[in-house]
Amino acid sequence: MVDVAPVIGRALSAPELIEELERRRGPGPNALAFDGDGTLWSGDVSEDVFSRAVAEGLLREAATQSLVEAALLFVAYVHGAYPEREICEMMTWCYAGWTLAELRQFAEDTLGERGITTRLNPALAPVLAWARAQGLQTCLVSASPRAIVEIAAAHLQFAPSEILASEPVLDGDTIEARMHGSVPYGPTKCRVREELMNGAVWLASFGDNVFDLEMLRSAQLGVAVRPKPALRERLPELPFVELVG
Repeated sequence: MVDVAPVIGRALSAPELIEELERRRGPGPNALAFDGDGTLWSGDVSEDVFSRAVAEGLLREAATQSLVEAALLFVAYVHGAYPEREICEMMTWCYAGWTLAELRQFAEDTLGERGITTRLNPALAPVLAWARAQGLQTCLVSASPRAIVEIAAAHLQFAPSEILASEPVLDGDTIEARMHGSVPYGPTKCRVREELMNGAVWLASFGDNVFDLEMLRSAQLGVAVRPKPALRERLPELPFVELVG
């Protein structure tokens, strides 16, 4: 039996992490799960798109009573006075009245202007390349809206079928002001096992914040990626390593 305990709690470079994943990898299909915002890329792509839509007065009456109301909710969130799960929901259905095609085009333009390709985490590039070369499944789990996440994730070669993200109810191709299912946030991020992994061994999870904790705990190995203080405080609860570089 391979002794994997000595690496727990250590900081590993990408080559060292790949070596550790090779040692832990079992027979049959294996899968890796990645958070998006703050992990695969810096910043929050949902906030990028939402803040521009608010600033330019593009939210429609179908979503909110007024642009001011939406802006106030966002300001409250930024100052810690509005729960993050609820703001993730609001930033998913707030485009009510838009078509998905309109949102995707707006998101592509916005993320291009805000330099999404320069914000991709280079430390994870070798891990993704190794996983795909070895036939491991790679899953992206995000509380941001699917239409926006797909734009950012395409730069890392994630297919839509590999993504679990927030989705609004649709009337045809038009967004409605309500959620389709729940936001993948906290414990609900673990839905990735049933919805995407197809029975594969959950080899590792990658995340940066405390709401990734359950996802990190559910894998054989949790990988902290540029962990924020709230997650760092909880890391001793996990079998984890920290990716550096």
